[in-house]
Amino acid sequence: MACVAFAAFAIGPVAAQELQQAEKAVMAAAKKVRPSVVTVITPKQGDFDLTGVVVASGGVILTLRTPLLKDGVLPKAVAVRFPGRGATVSAKVIDSGEKTDTVLLEAGGRYGKRISVGRSEDVSLGQWVLLVGNAFGAGRESTPTVSLGIVSGLHQDRTGLANVHVSALVNPGSHGAPVVDLSGRLVGITAGVVTADGGQSMVVPFDRVRAAYVARARKGPGAKLLPKHPPPARRQTRIGHAYGWVLARAAGKGQSALVGVRSRKRSQPAVPSSAPPLPDGPDLAPPGGSGGPGGPPGTRRRPVPKPVAGALEGIDRSSGVIVSADGMVICPLRVTGWPDAEHDLTVDLLDGRHLPARVVGTDERLRLALLKVDAQDLPVLEPAPPETVRRGTLCIALGFPHAAPEQATPLVTAGVISRTGALENLYPGFGALQTDAAVNGANRGGPLVDMRGRLLGVLLDVNDTEGFGYRFRARGRYTGNAGLGFAVPVPVLKRILPQLELGRTLRAAYLGVGTRSVKGGLLVMSVGKNNSQGEETAAHRAGLQEGDVLLSIDAEPLTSPRQLRRFLAGFAAGDTVRIALARAGERKTILVKLGSP
Repeated sequence: MACVAFAAFAIGPVAAQELQQAEKAVMAAAKKVRPSVVTVITPKQGDFDLTGVVVASGGVILTLRTPLLKDGVLPKAVAVRFPGRGATVSAKVIDSGEKTDTVLLEAGGRYGKRISVGRSEDVSLGQWVLLVGNAFGAGRESTPTVSLGIVSGLHQDRTGLANVHVSALVNPGSHGAPVVDLSGRLVGITAGVVTADGGQSMVVPFDRVRAAYVARARKGPGAKLLPKHPPPARRQTRIGHAYGWVLARAAGKGQSALVGVRSRKRSQPAVPSSAPPLPDGPDLAPPGGSGGPGGPPGTRRRPVPKPVAGALEGIDRSSGVIVSADGMVICPLRVTGWPDAEHDLTVDLLDGRHLPARVVGTDERLRLALLKVDAQDLPVLEPAPPETVRRGTLCIALGFPHAAPEQATPLVTAGVISRTGALENLYPGFGALQTDAAVNGANRGGPLVDMRGRLLGVLLDVNDTEGFGYRFRARGRYTGNAGLGFAVPVPVLKRILPQLELGRTLRAAYLGVGTRSVKGGLLVMSVGKNNSQGEETAAHRAGLQEGDVLLSIDAEPLTSPRQLRRFLAGFAAGDTVRIALARAGERKTILVKLGSP
């Protein structure tokens, strides 16, 4: 039925009707939930206010516990503001749960409207969800903040209950906010202490909260106040259901070539063969790693990116993509320990295998490494036809789960290709794909696929806050890609993989001349003597002179300095090119071995 529904709204008039239906469902769900959403005032001056949700009659509110602590102690009462009421009222603390990092407040009276509660069993990968947060400076006329996203990952903990990742946007004011399905039923609340990077937030499911309070029923009233397990949810809108179904199917196909890559410094002790599961309790998120900075923009020191969020001490991890059935895997260069080589590498497969890997070749221009594992008949994704890769194409970014594969689904974020030919100013000739699907430490190096599960590209290891890594210019206090993700498209991968398989280290090619366009070619205005490393430039070594007119490179006519840079981007340092030039009216051809910047 889901497949039929998806096919139906692909037709013009029906599509418009179904989109209107989905839009109405979103607005109806937000309107239904609004009376249940409250603002909880934190006791620490300068903090953002929290969000809470009314879960039982008598103004019983569920929200987060940690932000309400003052000097490690919960207050007896906190101030809350209900929708439609300008003034705050006092709500007393009646129960709390450390394992779920939640607290129950009671305001009494008829404040707020009790929210409808859903079940974890009804939550599926790709399902549309709404996050409804408090309104900043909430008054009588203010409306809550609403964010639409999808269920981007599920993780089953040791109790058998699933934690949920969602891609709906989260900010400090929406910590503790209810996440609901399109029928307005509560899925869970956002947990500020476990918010992952890259726009992903962990949601503590309401089933988990209820179970925790029931387990300690003798110590508090929470179990008696919380609503009981509800019946199954009714089917949501056809478009919402169909989108989630198609997305989940495409993600399932795309994840066949998804792997995890782990590296460990050889001086570090051995680690288990599988990535450790997330701990239970308020520290549901994996501990954050820290890495040394590579220096501010403009420095010549080679940048060393931080480990991904969730890395253990001495261990780095990322996602990767299988690119050949005989065990070739592409992954971020960072995870190999670059620029150091003393790291042991392990490739984790979703089927539970953990295979040692070695580096075959590296591309320092695109921060990619090619690994080899001892395996055969591995799945390889079908590439998307080039004519289908354009702005507006729906796409899915996939990441290997931090937890053991048998406990978690891959991280799935969805969006569109928002631009082709991105990063041209940094890497002329490569033309990265730009996407608004959330890209973060967990899925960098993973596949970007279309809605049929076909490979669009490999997610680049661009860090939002490390502008020096790709020489972004700082504006104010912020550098980086403003939340946008980038992927190396399939045609570029096809160009570089044969060279990486030969064991090459690909570095940016550098000629070392300043030019301007003239009739018939490029006039050499200057010839650099040394590059940034103090080495002789290729142009100086080959004897190029000011006043030379460069006519072609490898029979490719030269028309502009930009075209020269784009053409050189197809080469790596160490490659030899044939340059035709005119000097003092005489035409000649020379061989030039390209150097590094």
